Amino acid sequence: HGGRGTADEIRAFMELLEDVRSRAARRIAFLIVHHENRAGQISGAWEPVPDTLVHVQSEGHGGTRVYWQKVRWCSPLHGTTTHLAWADGDSFAVKEHEEVTEETIVDALLEAVRELPGASWTKIRGQVKGRAVDVTEVRDRLLRDGLLVNGAAREGLFNLWAADDPAAPRSALGTARERLSFPSPDGAPEPTRSPVPLRSRERVWERNGFGGPGPVSDTVVACLVCDFQFEPEHPLLGALRCPACVALGRGLVTEREADEMRLLARLRVQAA
Repeated sequence: HGGRGTADEIRAFMELLEDVRSRAARRIAFLIVHHENRAGQISGAWEPVPDTLVHVQSEGHGGTRVYWQKVRWCSPLHGTTTHLAWADGDSFAVKEHEEVTEETIVDALLEAVRELPGASWTKIRGQVKGRAVDVTEVRDRLLRDGLLVNGAAREGLFNLWAADDPAAPRSALGTARERLSFPSPDGAPEPTRSPVPLRSRERVWERNGFGGPGPVSDTVVACLVCDFQFEPEHPLLGALRCPACVALGRGLVTEREADEMRLLARLRVQAA
């Protein structure tokens, strides 16, 4: 079908289809294939016309995403997505997506830690399905409950072990949201504690004796979710997550797009 897909053009085209139906000696259905616009929607004023509107997109690596945008005669299918894996002989199979729950995240985390004892959070996170925020909360709960042990030498980093692993160190580090406890020098009042580096690569973000952020100079910090080193836009506000993890937690990007954001940030630092 040519033209720009205006309402008048589509109305004229549908009248031709109705004429064919009236002349046919049997029931007839039409399959119309049309391209999408820049916003990823059907191009033109087609949406009110068909009984069924299916949006098909390639996912790469032999996969296809089928979004059932409009299914007038099948409510359970309406608004759902089917993922297809293409096979030999122009055939395909429906990929069954495992439901992600708190229990599945717990099981996957413990299994990953046992398979990769002492691994960083980035490596462990890659083995666990689920939203970044949910996985992080489960990790912190397992640390609080004593089922995981963090053997990292610096606060904000993670080297995770199963608590029942004989090789697991007994670290004082806890969850990403906890702060280390630094005792005051003998006889010194609380406010005179020595400043302790919070996180840094070559530059240091110090914190005062109360555990809050202290003087800042050209800060580079480690993301509490993925360990990625980044320079926060507002260091005094105590940024806890890198921009990629923030966008991922808000559902604005996919895991792959978040990885690309980190890679671009790393390349910009190297270029500078």
